Amino acid sequence: TGKVTDTTAGVLTAHGISISARIIDVINSGDVRAGVNVTAGLGMNLLGQFRTTLVNSGDITAPGGAILAQAFGGGGRVSVTNTGNLGSANNGLHTIDVLGDDGAKVDNSGAIDGTGASIRARSANGAVEVFNTGALTKIESSNSGLYRITGEVNGTSGSVLIDNSGRLFGGSGGGISASMFQANGISVEGDVTVRNSGEIFVGGGWGISIQARKGTATIDNQERIDSDAGGLYIQAAKAVINNRGALD
Repeated sequence: TGKVTDTTAGVLTAHGISISARIIDVINSGDVRAGVNVTAGLGMNLLGQFRTTLVNSGDITAPGGAILAQAFGGGGRVSVTNTGNLGSANNGLHTIDVLGDDGAKVDNSGAIDGTGASIRARSANGAVEVFNTGALTKIESSNSGLYRITGEVNGTSGSVLIDNSGRLFGGSGGGISASMFQANGISVEGDVTVRNSGEIFVGGGWGISIQARKGTATIDNQERIDSDAGGLYIQAAKAVINNRGALD
């Protein structure tokens, strides 16, 4: 129920890491190989209240998602920094999934592959930020509609920024989704920005899709986007597009 600080090295098999506390700080450099009966097959399951912070450089393989990090209390914030290679086998779970009450941030430079290869950052309010330089490759063995990268605010106000230079490839889902989510007919106030300089090759969703019904939605795209659904989609009070990439 208090503060947990965990510094882990070596190889963790079967059990992975599962922590529930008011404040969580984890630094992991060991490889994690999670079993199917542990926290729904998650490599790391971090459930904090006021703050959850993870710095991971180890490789993680899991039958479910590799990393689930949450800070559900009032003002709770989540930050995940990953440089390790991640693999997940559940096409309904995001490989990296973070949820905060007042802010969520993901900084990923590791390669992510598997049927659920994706990153999602969500917060009720505050800033949601995703920085990705790693390749996200989805194995074509499922019908999952997950976007490779998702950023979302679903409370009353905030902002979303996604900056991607990694290659996003494969699957029936889309490339990048960023939104101020509309719930119960109420639109969240704030701006949404997507900066992309990585190639996007996806099947069933938009290459880049953003929504900011009470704010400015900005797309700055510099690379090729190949998507069956379409290249760029914006729904906003004000829309700004700067595109220098081919849209196929």
